[in-house]
Amino acid sequence: MIGPLLALGGALLGTFAVARTMKRKGEPTSWAAAPGESDFASRVETAIAEESPAQLAELAARAAAAGRQDIAGPLKKEAERIAAKTGKPVPTAPAPAPVPQVQPQLPAPAEAPGLVAARGLTEYLQSIGGLKGRGKEDKGRVRAAQIVMALEPDGLYGRKTALKVAQLGPVPVVPYYWPRTNTERAKRAFAKVIEGYANADQPRASQWAALLRDIERA
Repeated sequence: MIGPLLALGGALLGTFAVARTMKRKGEPTSWAAAPGESDFASRVETAIAEESPAQLAELAARAAAAGRQDIAGPLKKEAERIAAKTGKPVPTAPAPAPVPQVQPQLPAPAEAPGLVAARGLTEYLQSIGGLKGRGKEDKGRVRAAQIVMALEPDGLYGRKTALKVAQLGPVPVVPYYWPRTNTERAKRAFAKVIEGYANADQPRASQWAALLRDIERA
């Protein structure tokens, strides 16, 4: 087991301390229960893969309408980034989504997009070998997940992204990227946070233990 957390200062300690103490809370119920939004995370991934500013702008509008400016903002920036790269225009007023037809039965509640993105990213990274997949990952898929999880997207699966996955519920894959300086200290700090999750989640103790072992090998 990795040793005790060394004294850390500044923003790094603040980030990890907050992540450790936060309970795994779902996203706002108004968003999670919105019919037709269960595929939101996959739509973001598709829009980035297809380099479509129009799709991203529409998704940003949906997020804003659900009160999730923390997701809408990064989506707008991603649309602008791709527009600058490809020359494709960003719609100034995205067309409203079509009104869904009345269903004979109430639809099942949709899962919160952040949870869907966290689970999808974890399953994807596991499918390419977990830690062995480092350097082979599709950074566009990572960016898409980061946006839907309300993170600043950089396409790099690092500590902040892994901690957000853990906060949302799944046991994350060990981070692929670490600071170039004070690397071992950063790993000990990350492991300390993960130990907190592990102690509170005995049913998945073996999965958390595997993650802790991977931190030592990363």
